[in-house]
Amino acid sequence: MYRKLSLTISLGASLLASHAHAGALDKTAEAAITRTLNEYYLAAKIDGAEKRFLAIIADCGSECSASVVAKAWMYTGIARGSGRGDLLGAREAFVNALAVDPRVQLDQPFSTPEVIAAFQEAKGAANPAARNRNPAPSDGMECSPSVTEVQLNSPVPISCVTGESPATVELRYRAEESGPWETIAMDSVGGSWQGRVPCGATVSEGVLYWLVRALDEDGEPLDKFGSKREPISIFTVEKTEQEPPHFPGEAAPELCDGSEAGTACEVDADCDAGVCVSGTCEFLEDAGTGTSRPWVALTYAFDIALGLGEKGVCSLDSTTGYDCFIQAARRDPFISEVPYGGDPHPDFAGNVEAGIKLATQRLLATYDHPLTDKVSVGGRVGLAFLGGPTGGQGGSPFMPLHLDARAKYWLKSAGGNGRGFYPYVVGSLGLAQVDMAVELEVIECDYVSEGIPRHANDDFGDLVQKCKTSPASGRFVGDDFGTQNGDDPRDNPTALYTFDAYKRMGRGFLSGGAGGIYLFSDSMGVVFNLDLMIMLPSTGIVIQPSLGLTMGL
Repeated sequence: MYRKLSLTISLGASLLASHAHAGALDKTAEAAITRTLNEYYLAAKIDGAEKRFLAIIADCGSECSASVVAKAWMYTGIARGSGRGDLLGAREAFVNALAVDPRVQLDQPFSTPEVIAAFQEAKGAANPAARNRNPAPSDGMECSPSVTEVQLNSPVPISCVTGESPATVELRYRAEESGPWETIAMDSVGGSWQGRVPCGATVSEGVLYWLVRALDEDGEPLDKFGSKREPISIFTVEKTEQEPPHFPGEAAPELCDGSEAGTACEVDADCDAGVCVSGTCEFLEDAGTGTSRPWVALTYAFDIALGLGEKGVCSLDSTTGYDCFIQAARRDPFISEVPYGGDPHPDFAGNVEAGIKLATQRLLATYDHPLTDKVSVGGRVGLAFLGGPTGGQGGSPFMPLHLDARAKYWLKSAGGNGRGFYPYVVGSLGLAQVDMAVELEVIECDYVSEGIPRHANDDFGDLVQKCKTSPASGRFVGDDFGTQNGDDPRDNPTALYTFDAYKRMGRGFLSGGAGGIYLFSDSMGVVFNLDLMIMLPSTGIVIQPSLGLTMGL
């Protein structure tokens, strides 16, 4: 009697444990179905939704309740039919759902009339004996973890126990259903075999597929956990409430952040940083990714000057820092540019409107050397173009040399396999000259003082213009402008000239800005930069965008 009672209690406890386990799996699968519906199907990611519904079915195996598996098959049919228009595939999924649980109901708000009709047809074709429940993935081998989700950038430790005596055990994985299979040799640790799927397989949301094979000396299979046809699947998600995977008796490894060494690998791309050496990611002094290596770049920069509103920039007593040149001479390739030294009409001596103006341009070579994974120092050297001519008597020629020293703080350090976007802020100081050119209209006049012309500009007109100021009225009169006060000098074409005025800024500067590099391979990318330059001692404000190619050393 006591033995019967003991047996009854033991069986009852086993049943309770079994029901508890099944309940936990059902809860996990239900949550995965809801998340797939919301994040994939409703976001029009139909292929991804179908893959995840099928992966849920595979994970359930024979342990989830029939209603949950049938529900996953039902939504697979909706994804195929309503999402892709594959009514034949939808009907097949509905037959599977009804075979598992004849009571399953179609979620009609997500179904088209054609899909509803396909579900009704499947009801008549469903055969309870044809239940499509994925078989247990093991021939005898047992592996952990049993999680169905892992957080992005997580390594996935796999530990297996087999009753066979294999020569080698292989862990095979792939990050996409159609991707290539990667193979890692597992290590014998105590009585188990251990290996780790690297972070490179969990960098984006999707499904990680894996399986394990035990082989003899001849490479023949002795045991397995999962198969290529029915691999084990784990969702890679941004956040999860499930326990992170770990080896038995050990803490879960930390998320990869670009600094983890020791990760299992096959090729360098599997490593978050460093290189793959004998199946493990290792740091080498001369190997860097992202910002943790020297970089060179060749860029083209545009100087955009902030011009202030100024008047009389071509007058004899101007202190605006402009040099004026006669445009007619500049346009003649056989005549050197001639600085203007005349005496213009006070009201038409060259007026500059405020605004931004394209100035010089420059070709720059850059070198950046890392001090840490966040800080680098370097410099730029280059040549500037489109500078102005030498201004006036004793004027200085344009300085085309650009030379600066700069320091960068990287907002994102090395990560992933080096590819991606790496922004930074930058500060610099150096030598450069920026010339801003504006086109101006100037009225040339010969002032008369006590009957003696101060200037006779016979070279640029047939007439010698004479004007003088009336102190009382402030108006101008002249024999060639008319006999009435207030005549506009611009009405006389012989008095109107178009000049080029150059604002000289620099030859030193301080600057601050931001930029970034986008790496499309481990060692090549595009770099852009935006600096705000304060020009000294000839003051001015310049915005300098630049764009170019960069290469890691």
